[in-house]
Amino acid sequence: MTYAIPTQLMIVRPPFFQQLEQEKHRLRLQIEVMEEEYEQRVADLRSDLSQVRATLAETESAAREKDRERSALVATLGEQNQRLTGGMEAAARREEELQRRIDDLRAQFVAKRETMRDHVVHLETLKEEVRTTSRAL
Repeated sequence: MTYAIPTQLMIVRPPFFQQLEQEKHRLRLQIEVMEEEYEQRVADLRSDLSQVRATLAETESAAREKDRERSALVATLGEQNQRLTGGMEAAARREEELQRRIDDLRAQFVAKRETMRDHVVHLETLKEEVRTTSRAL
């Protein structure tokens, strides 16, 4: 099947053809510029992404280090707390022991003081008897 080309289309006008070629060339240049801009933008974004990933990696590394330090500090403080608690318990037991000893010594002192008073009273009684007997003789 063959088609007939209308005569109007067969006539090619050189200025119009040149305009189309110029427009085509201008569009190709514009596309090249846009492609270069696009590639530059992609390269910039990849660079930015790379920097963000590096910063994120550093931040995550620093956070892990801080977590390790915090864990070590918590462990150290826990150990210190256990030692101090043990020391406090021992000191409380010792305080109770010393308080019992003080109470025992006070009780002994009170008992000896009472015994001494009894002896002093007895001595006074004996002195009085000796004086009375001496006067009578």
